[in-house]
Amino acid sequence: MPAGNTPRDTTAGDFNRDGILDLAVAELGLGQVRIVLGTGGGGSRYDRSYAAGGLPVSLLSEDFNVDGIPDLAVATMSQTLGILLGKGDGTFAPVTVYAAGAQSYRVVSGDLNGDGKLDLVTADYSSSTLGVYFGKGDGSFQPRQALYAGPGSMGVTISDLNGDGRLDLATANYDGHTLSVLLGKGDGTFQSPVIYLTGGRVQYVTAGDLNRDGVVDLAVANYSNNAIGIFFGKGDGTFWPVVQKPVGTLPWTVAITDLNLDGFADLVAVNQLSQTVGVLLGQGNGEFENVVSYATNGEPRGVLPVDWDGNGTPDLIVVNESKGSLLVYRNLALPADPHLAITMPATVDLNQAMVGTTFEVTVTALDELDQVAADFRGEVHFASSDQFGGLPSDYTFTELDAGVHTFMVTLHTGGLQTISATLVGSRPNIVAGATVDVNLPAVSLAPQPSIPVGNTPRDVTAGDFNRDGILDLAVADFGLAQVRILLGTGGGGSRYLQSVAAGGLPLSLLSEDFNVDGIPDLAVATMSRTMGILLGKGDGTFAP
Repeated sequence: MPAGNTPRDTTAGDFNRDGILDLAVAELGLGQVRIVLGTGGGGSRYDRSYAAGGLPVSLLSEDFNVDGIPDLAVATMSQTLGILLGKGDGTFAPVTVYAAGAQSYRVVSGDLNGDGKLDLVTADYSSSTLGVYFGKGDGSFQPRQALYAGPGSMGVTISDLNGDGRLDLATANYDGHTLSVLLGKGDGTFQSPVIYLTGGRVQYVTAGDLNRDGVVDLAVANYSNNAIGIFFGKGDGTFWPVVQKPVGTLPWTVAITDLNLDGFADLVAVNQLSQTVGVLLGQGNGEFENVVSYATNGEPRGVLPVDWDGNGTPDLIVVNESKGSLLVYRNLALPADPHLAITMPATVDLNQAMVGTTFEVTVTALDELDQVAADFRGEVHFASSDQFGGLPSDYTFTELDAGVHTFMVTLHTGGLQTISATLVGSRPNIVAGATVDVNLPAVSLAPQPSIPVGNTPRDVTAGDFNRDGILDLAVADFGLAQVRILLGTGGGGSRYLQSVAAGGLPLSLLSEDFNVDGIPDLAVATMSRTMGILLGKGDGTFAP
């Protein structure tokens, strides 16, 4: 999929809360963050781009202000860290910029001081420091605190490396040919770095249990040795010497995931010079099968293991910098049993936004061979990008459904909208989604005879003032300091009823029921340092 000018990194989150993963892309060439909304089944559409506050190279999606909506952190080459707070509809507030070290190649998050709020750490290559930003819990952060880890730190990861419940740091030091481990004290401070030789220039580090001993291990992208370097943990925050696993020429990024769902951690690297994705399947004991390579036909910079098509197996999204694209490698391992499919019309017509448009959505449970799973008894949950949509309640399939059930959905918002069904309790989430184009009604305005409204009218409001089921109008008659009442007669007709003193020269009108008697009243803002209140009587007239 297109990813703009010189993409360098990508991250995923449900930015519009429709139950389907979306992507954000660090677009280095234009200094932007590009938002790509998922449409279900591996589909996507470009939404819009936002200023990144610098030239972005690393992205992170987390909820920094604890409002249930994913936000973005952006590490840049421009001595800045950008924060974009999500609005929940797929859009983001403008970037807030914080001063950073020189050339921040990576940003990661975790609660470093135990206050329950997410903090951020950047790896600042040219400064040879880490930048620590303590979160305030409202989406803002304290100014950067510099922390030395090693010469030319390009990668950083956060994990509990010694099992004490406190988060620690590990950094990949490109210039130093080293890995640094900084054990956390739980209050936001760290012990002095312990240095491990990597045998080459390393620029990315990630953490995971690679040999199923319950201890966190570390893997680095060994750029100059064309290998992934593995440091097996001892459980006390120290590590055995590096073990090199050949993977391809000039590996840039490494990720840990379980691609074949065998419960063993696998390794994935993107290799800049050989233009490949290298996959090493784990055997569960720290050993790995020989690398299997997949061509990228361009220089890859990042890889994101994520279930992009929602069938329960992790796919690989590769950032292809030289081609300006994201490559999606769909996992051909058998999908989770069961998984879901969702079908609905491609287009529907929206006649009235308040009433909405109602149509059928069918959810089908499938087995590992993509056949209908007639014995499915799972529970499904619905979500939609239309925040005003009417969705079915969570539903548990029964024997009578035989794996297929049709629901009614109502949407109120025009344009492309997504609807998803998620299998409740599934890990990872089994989700299916589809997109519908909600057509807005054609707008045609025909000129009508003008209605006399007095001397210098300035505003108008509507309400059923005489309770006959037909809208009436009130007009701010500025020139005569009056409110003019026009009763609707149906079919667009009207008749003048009366004028009421406004208490000043009226500019603005509001119709609401202020005394809760079921009759519309009027509030009048004036140029005369007054505000007038006219209580309705229910027959179209108003009290003074």
